[in-house]
Amino acid sequence: MQNRRDDLDSIIINSFENVHVPDDYNEKLMKKLHKKQLPNSERNTLIPSYALIAAGLFSIFINITSIQVHITKFESRFLDKAIVTELNQHSIINFIKQLGE
Repeated sequence: MQNRRDDLDSIIINSFENVHVPDDYNEKLMKKLHKKQLPNSERNTLIPSYALIAAGLFSIFINITSIQVHITKFESRFLDKAIVTELNQHSIINFIKQLGE
């Protein structure tokens, strides 16, 4: 830590000398804040309605494209490949063991 004030400290201290805050400063800030926000009742109803609309569209998309069938087919192909790979690894390991005997 520094023991004395340097030029930066004096600039910071002197920057607060000419600050004049008007009396209605807080009121102006609150008006700006309230202009940008929706009333609580509208905001509280918009979020669930958007969620329900999104859920409906998602369920329609799933039913139309039969994505469940595609996911199931992919899972079965993946499991088949995993089982075949595991069997191949075991047969290779058994073959190497037989060579060592």
